[in-house]
Amino acid sequence: MFFKKKKPVKLVPGWRLDARTGNEENGQKPDRYFIPDQHVLEVNNTPGQEFIRFRVPSGSVTWDGQTTICEIESGNILHLERSKDTGYKFTRDECAITTAVTTQTGTRDEALLDRFRQYRHQWLESNRGGKFLSELYSQWGPPIAKWLQTAPRFSSFIRRTFINPCESLLRWSDRKSGIVATFAKVLVMCWYAAGTCTAKLAYEVRR
Repeated sequence: MFFKKKKPVKLVPGWRLDARTGNEENGQKPDRYFIPDQHVLEVNNTPGQEFIRFRVPSGSVTWDGQTTICEIESGNILHLERSKDTGYKFTRDECAITTAVTTQTGTRDEALLDRFRQYRHQWLESNRGGKFLSELYSQWGPPIAKWLQTAPRFSSFIRRTFINPCESLLRWSDRKSGIVATFAKVLVMCWYAAGTCTAKLAYEVRR
């Protein structure tokens, strides 16, 4: 048998941060992030006096998706240490694959991401089939998204073939009502699921 040799992973030094983000009241765990050294502006790791200030590069996935400079102080820092990693964490609220694809093929498109989030929260998760697909996407999305950040040509293919048509259908469905709008949303669900499965298959083959 022939085995595909895996490429060595290049580790990037930085800081591992566990911080409160206000979601703990809803039962969610504190978020964990990795901040590469080149983005850190100021840091203090003294127990009880922890402080980190860092620059968020355009297109990165963060807890609010818009901040350019973040400052986190001791009261919200649960753990801060030197670490090695390969990239940013995608949270469940992010459309991980869509975020990675739009970031890789241009700039982070907040309007597009908001449209997909609204579709997921207001329609997809309101029915049993859509909720199943949403949960499956939440499991598959983050690792696939991290891989897509290193595969620009395939990211471009996913955007042209799946993301852009789904966005066009959602725009069209917003101008319709009744069974026509519902049919368009079902088509989006099916086509986006096809895109996710395509990305999953490529991820499993190439990783």
